[in-house]
Amino acid sequence: GGDMADNEQQLRKLIELTNQHDVEAIQGLLADDMRFTNPITGASDREGMRNIHSTIFKAFPDINYGVDRIIVSGNTYVMECTLTGTHQNDLMGVPPTNKRIELPAAFVVDMSDGKVANWNSYFDVATLMRQLGVE
Repeated sequence: GGDMADNEQQLRKLIELTNQHDVEAIQGLLADDMRFTNPITGASDREGMRNIHSTIFKAFPDINYGVDRIIVSGNTYVMECTLTGTHQNDLMGVPPTNKRIELPAAFVVDMSDGKVANWNSYFDVATLMRQLGVE
């Protein structure tokens, strides 16, 4: 439910906060019972999203989510993004490589009343590891 323009505005705000690496402010835009999935940690919840953001922002202190396009269908938003950043801290046991990533990613997000109800992240972990030079 909720106003469509409001939902899109909130989603764009969330991306902005992601690019500011503001983990706690991001949490404020998530529904209490939201579901979150991504290729690294699988299915989780709000807490899982906090954890993955904390991990990513630490591993890539300069990470930027560039939005290439947004496709809207009702309250569902598909964002095609390019993630760029430099690997400067530990990432899931991978020590810093100081390599730059340019990782295509897609996010399918269901919004409800200006909050994220469901967030599915899609990116290729093999591509990420190859860009980091990890076998």
